[in-house]
Amino acid sequence: APRDAHVLRQLPVLAVHRDEVPRPDQREHQLEFHETLLPSLSKNVVSGNSLVSTDYESGDLFGDESAKRVNAMSFAARFPSIISSGGFDAIFGNPPYIRMEEFKPLKAYFAQMYSVHEERADIYAYFVERALSLLRSGGTLGMILSNKFMKAKYGRPLRQLFDKNASVEKYVDLAGADVFHGATVRTVIVIAKKTTPQKKSGIAYVPLPTRWDL
Repeated sequence: APRDAHVLRQLPVLAVHRDEVPRPDQREHQLEFHETLLPSLSKNVVSGNSLVSTDYESGDLFGDESAKRVNAMSFAARFPSIISSGGFDAIFGNPPYIRMEEFKPLKAYFAQMYSVHEERADIYAYFVERALSLLRSGGTLGMILSNKFMKAKYGRPLRQLFDKNASVEKYVDLAGADVFHGATVRTVIVIAKKTTPQKKSGIAYVPLPTRWDL
């Protein structure tokens, strides 16, 4: 949300003010040359819909009011130098756990724009595909996900996406751990590199540690 992005931009500045108060001569220098304690993060921390790009405007999938709520975002417009140079070095995320009924209005858009689309697919599948598309070749993906895609029929397109476009390096099994309090979901952490099938490496399976391992 825009409000959250604003708070994130201010946190480093607040930390600096808390831990280091500028000397009078430093403060005078900043005022004279119009400098700030830290560079602006306005272009680094942004608020927008990671899954819906502004290309939806060319169709009739959303009405005017729905479009405002969707808050579509073009990564090419927000991060032009990164996208034009091949993509991000790394993308890490924790996709939201949303009931399918809640994003049903977006299903038509997802069906058009994402290869992982399945009628019963969870929203995290689209986040994985989006992240891989934004990474440069060799870039790193890290996501905490439900483990259902490994066996469920609706997870097949996502499994195929990993097989064709990524090399999974670590599969951290968090089954049985109360990762998200109150959420009845078995989670895994997937660490992968964006690569071609010819350059795949082995997968390291990391089981949930017991208290004796900690």
